[in-house]
Amino acid sequence: MRKLSSETKERIDIDPFYNQCCICRSINIQIHHNLIYAGRQVDDAECLLPLCENCHSKARNVDFKEKLDLIMYKRMTLDQFAIYSRSNLLQRYDYLKKKYHGKI
Repeated sequence: MRKLSSETKERIDIDPFYNQCCICRSINIQIHHNLIYAGRQVDDAECLLPLCENCHSKARNVDFKEKLDLIMYKRMTLDQFAIYSRSNLLQRYDYLKKKYHGKI
């Protein structure tokens, strides 16, 4: 796991989103690097998700990963999408919004 930068750590420490698992709402969380770009874990706060140990253990499951991606994409700005544009994130976001419409 990549160590969080001090700037990112400060941001997630004050953001209430990181106080509980974004899936099951458990308060015992671990920080999950959800976006891998150019072979590296991305340290942007919007690309990090709070997960309990149980949910974190499922993060590599394809269906579960799609849900995590959708949560992450909803938190990203258009500027962040532009930074990672070679990854076609906006296309994947549109696909996942249609697939999980109203379910997440």
